Amino acid sequence: MKREAAILAMVITGGLGFLVGLMIHLSPGDVPARGEGSLLGVPTAGGATALVVIEEFSEFQCPYCGKAALESVKKLKERYGDRLSLRFHHFPLRSHKQAIPAAKAAMAAGIQGKFWEMHDLLFANRKELSTEKYVELARQLGLDPDRLLWDMDDPRMEEYIQADIRLSKKLGLRGAPTFYINGKQLVGAQPPDAFAEIIDAELAAAEALAGVEAGDVYRQRAAANGASEAFLTHVVDGEPVATPAKKKALAPGRPAKP
Repeated sequence: MKREAAILAMVITGGLGFLVGLMIHLSPGDVPARGEGSLLGVPTAGGATALVVIEEFSEFQCPYCGKAALESVKKLKERYGDRLSLRFHHFPLRSHKQAIPAAKAAMAAGIQGKFWEMHDLLFANRKELSTEKYVELARQLGLDPDRLLWDMDDPRMEEYIQADIRLSKKLGLRGAPTFYINGKQLVGAQPPDAFAEIIDAELAAAEALAGVEAGDVYRQRAAANGASEAFLTHVVDGEPVATPAKKKALAPGRPAKP
């Protein structure tokens, strides 16, 4: 009897150990709060001290966004290299059901160090976006697909995407893609020359600001280009857009104000 009890205890202990190990393996990665060295910080490519910053508001199911990203922006990165800094913001359109899941897939790939690679593949496969496709693309990039799906499902991922949506609303954006080049707005899948004309002028203007640090150059040029206070505060300075307060329910029988 004692022997059977001992065996049963070993089985239970082993089972619990297996479950704990499984939970540890499947637990979401440690994703710090946004804005504090977070892995969910704004995806950025290019020079860390670039004098020209392009803020891109885009989404992965939009054909115009894909054209801009895979054609114009790609050529700009090749042409200007580290003289440019490209920052990506999610602007999912309501009419595109896979826009938010695709945004999460890109950010989840970023947690594993492959945001921009996933970014390109999502745009290239925008007509086939689905959970199965995200797993396929993750494997193609050598990522852990289970980790990708887990991070996509992390509530903090949803919070991050919603923060970008609030930002786009605060800026009054109406079309995707929308670009800001040192604060100067450019809307739509414009050809590379349309970007280059602004970029060349901004490089010259920024280089004329001798002795000013790159971060300050960006703010000065954005302000000079007529960027709104919302843009300067929430995009350049990085202050999050507050979550709207929920409206209180009216007391029974109390009429709403006109």
